Amino acid sequence: MGEIVLKFVTYFLVQSKTKDVRVSFEHDDYEWVNFEKAMEILKRRKENKELLLRANAFIIQRKGV
Repeated sequence: MGEIVLKFVTYFLVQSKTKDVRVSFEHDDYEWVNFEKAMEILKRRKENKELLLRANAFIIQRKGV
């Protein structure tokens, strides 16, 4: 405990044609959530919230909304 670990995270912004998901052995679970719920989940992680805000702006721009 107290050990520093270097971690890299890769995010993908995708559109799925189905709600069915198969996760690999590396994952315990998943959950589909809307933007507001995702922001609530990430409220303690400023860098993740910024990433989600940028992804949402990209999606809105692409939809022409």
